[in-house]
Amino acid sequence: MKILVTGGYGFIGSFVAETFFREGHEVYIIDNLSTGNKENVTFKHKFYQVNVEDPSCGDIFRSNRFDVVIHLAAQVNVGTSMENPYLDSQSNVLGLANILQLSNKYGVKKVVFASSAAVYGLNEDIPLKEDAVCDPLSPYGINKLVGELYCKKWNELFGVETLCCRFSNVYGPKQGTVGEGGVISIFINNVLDGKPLQVFGDGEQTRDFIFVEDVAYAIYRGVEYDLKGVYNLSTNTETSVNDFINTLENLDVVKDIIYKEPKQGDIKYSRLDNTKIKQDLDWVPLHNFQEGLAKTHEWFKNNRVKKKKDSTAQTKSGWVTKIRPFIPYLENLAILTLAILVSMLLENSLNLIDYRLFYIVTASVLFGRSQSILSIGLATFWYLFQNVLNGREVISQLIDHNTLVHVGLYIFMGLTIGYIMDKKEKLIQSSRAEVDTAQEKFQSLSSIYKDTLIVKDELQEQVLYTNNSIGTVYSIMKELDSLDSNDIYSASINIVESVMKSNGAALYLLDDSQKKLLLQAKTNMLVIPSSMQISEYRTLWEVMKTNTVQVNKDLDPNQPTMLAPISIGEDIIGVISMYHPEFEYLTLSYQNLFLVTANLISSALTRAYEHESLLISKDISRDKLFKNKEEAYV
Repeated sequence: MKILVTGGYGFIGSFVAETFFREGHEVYIIDNLSTGNKENVTFKHKFYQVNVEDPSCGDIFRSNRFDVVIHLAAQVNVGTSMENPYLDSQSNVLGLANILQLSNKYGVKKVVFASSAAVYGLNEDIPLKEDAVCDPLSPYGINKLVGELYCKKWNELFGVETLCCRFSNVYGPKQGTVGEGGVISIFINNVLDGKPLQVFGDGEQTRDFIFVEDVAYAIYRGVEYDLKGVYNLSTNTETSVNDFINTLENLDVVKDIIYKEPKQGDIKYSRLDNTKIKQDLDWVPLHNFQEGLAKTHEWFKNNRVKKKKDSTAQTKSGWVTKIRPFIPYLENLAILTLAILVSMLLENSLNLIDYRLFYIVTASVLFGRSQSILSIGLATFWYLFQNVLNGREVISQLIDHNTLVHVGLYIFMGLTIGYIMDKKEKLIQSSRAEVDTAQEKFQSLSSIYKDTLIVKDELQEQVLYTNNSIGTVYSIMKELDSLDSNDIYSASINIVESVMKSNGAALYLLDDSQKKLLLQAKTNMLVIPSSMQISEYRTLWEVMKTNTVQVNKDLDPNQPTMLAPISIGEDIIGVISMYHPEFEYLTLSYQNLFLVTANLISSALTRAYEHESLLISKDISRDKLFKNKEEAYV
């Protein structure tokens, strides 16, 4: 399947994406990289850098046609949601609405939404079940609850299957310091840095911590086993902050613990009941808190060593970064020094050149208006100082007409050229920004175009070369082109074996009592009964009752792998059965192909029976030959 994971470079998203990749699915990721990190995902995938609320997501959905969307992209900081509710709503509500709309438009089979325990608020009815009263305290919790309502309504209005998982406090490797499980990463980082741990309250407040790998696997199973509705995703276990610290002390040295006043509005006890998901999904968390914390601590410890190596490498070039802002000023002084030296060397040969004006023009062209002001000041000081060396007083120069003309010319030239160069630079930067934007859009469209070509080629190959091709259908019709029912019986077996690539096939038709099926044709080496009582075989009963293809899901060795009805008009007259196909062929497409084959066999038999009945007697009609009796399958 094609799996889209929004927020796939994030903490939870990267684990979910990796789980689906390991199970053989194609993984696509949408992430705006505001908190996600590309280093979190190292396997093969397709990435789009875009906000989930952006309309351009439509191009991504249209070109890829995803089967399942795991929507994990969100603003997860409760404090941020209090300070900026608009930002939280933009990501957590508008983003989800956009994803749901596109999922409905482009035929996504299932959407999984990451909700939160924050929807319950201060409800103290521990452990909290899915039907408990929801009274969120923060805009974050409110928007998560609104998201669940969106999912419910999209399922009711448009038939989009949705699964809402209310996460408890998720923790594990790659976690940041914000979000509902952030206390674990904060404390581990403080321990590794040798800093004291700050506990708000007495430390007896509890949380329901769940390891991120257990969350990822539960989402995977929820998709594979077609789970729908709202479910708590937790361990159903309370762990106090003090218990957490005691466990951490077994892994590393805790320098000090500082207890402070509890935060206002902080929840004292938290635990989510996971009975519903355990029963409906046959899932249990595999990591207890001690095991999960040990893995998390080990990852943070190893990752910190890597960061230290990277920071050491950056320190070597750090002095270049520090002096970089001063480089233009140093270059300005170098040009001034060069101008003074040239004026001194050429003092007697080129008296008509004003080297100060030359210096101002050069500095303004190279560095813009900010440096032109400095160059005006230095050139003016140079002019006055040279006059002082020639015997003129400073005070007299300030009222001298010639001095004012020189200084005015310096100011005019410096500011004019500086302004022109700054404007030019702004135009260049604006043009570069437009070019960068155009290039990003071009790359995005080019990527979508390439994906579209790949999908087109795949569909073309399916049309031309697969079992669903027109050529295959034509070959079936040609082989069934007979008016002799016995020939069609034999041809049906050959068709099922060749087209479906099975190791055996058989055709059964109803007897006069219409309670038993009699064998008409089969594969030579196939050992099967010559007759079957419909009531004794559940799969047979389902085929005759529902008129649909049935699969032997119980893997009963005494029954065919697949059964399809053979009918004349609306009346079922028998079944075509298939035995022992390759496991890799057992797909929905394969099942549909079997149904098409059975329908073509039914059409051929209809023509043959009508022809035979006309030969026997013109008065014998098809309705007299085949009667649908109510008691047939009782």
